[in-house]
Amino acid sequence: MDENYALRKLNVGGTIFSTTKRTLTKCPGRLKMMVEHETVPGTDENGNIFIDRSPKHFELILNFLRNAKINLPDSLEEVKEIRAEAHFYALGDLKKLCDEKLAPGTRDHRNLKFIKNDYEYMQIVTKPVKPVFVFHYSPIEPDKFTFLYNFDIEDFLKEYRDKFDIYFSKSSKGQKQRESLWWWTMHHHNTYYEACDQQGVPGYIGVKLDIDRDIWRFSEMAGLE
Repeated sequence: MDENYALRKLNVGGTIFSTTKRTLTKCPGRLKMMVEHETVPGTDENGNIFIDRSPKHFELILNFLRNAKINLPDSLEEVKEIRAEAHFYALGDLKKLCDEKLAPGTRDHRNLKFIKNDYEYMQIVTKPVKPVFVFHYSPIEPDKFTFLYNFDIEDFLKEYRDKFDIYFSKSSKGQKQRESLWWWTMHHHNTYYEACDQQGVPGYIGVKLDIDRDIWRFSEMAGLE
């Protein structure tokens, strides 16, 4: 039997995984080093390689070694966990995939709703089912954008999705140029509120607190609970 296809068992945090030497040595990293250079950190009572790590994402690690690619989960917290495991196992390519998934400009924003044009914008804000919150963003140059500093959009959506219909709208060339590249508007029937990112302005308290305060003011103006 080809030694590369010999069965290898690993005890990862108390869970047994079975694979082959070929899989474990396909990519440079800690697992390849363990097998090829017999730098095993320890073995369990059955002689299996013991790795003192959580087994939660190890099957995904093995699938990455088998296929050299992987579909990462949508949860950014899980991606961060996988990145930590990739760092431990010294899997540079997997770590890079995680970094790309976590980068704001490259995330898969399937849950975000974008307003395509002025007509659609007017339809949304003049016939609201519930209050409408619109993030307006302006490119720093064609197809390149700056993002709100220290602001997690996904957390914001989770917090306010029940209170607002939340949209994103790219500034058109005809709109008035603003000092801020991000601003936001809120609409509810005849009530309108507008504010912008105040970073660098004296008294700045942080974009999330600024938006929370603006939402409170808008809610008072519109008579919302």
